Amino acid sequence: MAWKIEVSESSLSISEKVNHSFIKRVAAFALSKTGFKNGTLSIGLVNRREMRKLNKRYRGEDKVTDVISLPLGSDKKNKKIETYWGEVIVCPSVAKKQAHLFKNTFREEIARLIVHGILHIAGYNHKTPYDAKRMFGLTDKIIKKFS
Repeated sequence: MAWKIEVSESSLSISEKVNHSFIKRVAAFALSKTGFKNGTLSIGLVNRREMRKLNKRYRGEDKVTDVISLPLGSDKKNKKIETYWGEVIVCPSVAKKQAHLFKNTFREEIARLIVHGILHIAGYNHKTPYDAKRMFGLTDKIIKKFS
């Protein structure tokens, strides 16, 4: 498997910083469980203000969110070709709040959001109750195997 996982961050406070090698390990594990064999994936960590701008730009919602996926792969049916699959953008500030709310650690919540974002890039969604059950179930299964 030839993966290139790029991690970048923008204007994060010290308490929002996440170890990049941890992020890469989570992403590589999740990618291996989705059938993707090769390619590049970018993971961005942004502050609340930047996430709100991105959410408005890409989803038309003028509010902060936890994760946004921007799938860019040109051939999702052929997951074996090498390509740039897209970007998963996470807001650590929101992850920190959700971790407290869902009784997870900060690292667990970051991992959950990365997996969730990668599943969106792989073509999963949660638009219907069936799709949501399938996607969130797979997220839980991947997180459990990673831990």
